[in-house]
Amino acid sequence: MNQFDIMANPFPRSRERQPFLVNLQSDLLARTLDTIVVAPLEPAHGTFADRLNPSVTVEGENYVLVTQENVTVRTSALRKPRGSIASERDRIIAALDLLFTGI
Repeated sequence: MNQFDIMANPFPRSRERQPFLVNLQSDLLARTLDTIVVAPLEPAHGTFADRLNPSVTVEGENYVLVTQENVTVRTSALRKPRGSIASERDRIIAALDLLFTGI
């Protein structure tokens, strides 16, 4: 599993609202740990902070990355990646920078 890969949300309680999770963790660590840091993708309905919540397209639908709701998940809970948003790397890193440093 690579950084910025998208997986189906395996958790029934949040799956309807947040159908996908994005791997935010460095590839270097993802290969050595049994957990990864993920953030959910939600359908792009409503108001979101542009820089904190970058919009992306997955399977032809618009979503936003809910960066502030990142969590750690055991890799065994996740299935094969459904795609990648690595092309949005700079915007995702900017969102993480804003979340953790305020810059």
